[in-house]
Amino acid sequence: MSTETCEPWYVDATKGGLQKRCILTVFYQKESCSMTGLKNKRAYDEKLSWLAKNAPAEFCIVSADLNGLKKANDAIGHRAGDELITGAAECLSAAFEGIDTIYRTGGDEFCVIMTGPIAKAQLCIARLEDLMSQWKGRYNSSISISTGVASNENHDSIESIVAAADQNMYEYKRNYYISQGIDRRRR
Repeated sequence: MSTETCEPWYVDATKGGLQKRCILTVFYQKESCSMTGLKNKRAYDEKLSWLAKNAPAEFCIVSADLNGLKKANDAIGHRAGDELITGAAECLSAAFEGIDTIYRTGGDEFCVIMTGPIAKAQLCIARLEDLMSQWKGRYNSSISISTGVASNENHDSIESIVAAADQNMYEYKRNYYISQGIDRRRR
């Protein structure tokens, strides 16, 4: 991965001359989500490939999915949806503080890859639940994120760990919508 900087030239009208301006590094642009500052899907895929060859003794994958994004976008507007996405990133970053492998893998989808036992991930998820209960936005009065976790303790491949974390997250999401009285099967 390249860490060289991109330095375009531009005309500074106030000085009448050419100035060099440094912008984000190529590495940052390739590996990070511009909205949240989290690592992106490309970085996530690269980390999974690396883990397949270099897995630590204990690690977990946490799948997370923002609840209610479409409803916020449709009812309030995309500023409200963007607020939920950035709010989710902030809550995840605070809950998993010190863990630099938090990714935004899709529109409202996030993932955390962390070393250690599943109990450590569950403590972070409990912290996430507490942070979500305190969160208030300008356009949204609350935030909800469904999570699922799996570890290499009971799985023998990266693909099966990811699939188990996703399955656990979808079960949480299903229960969340049932508790809200929303039948997502009818569309």
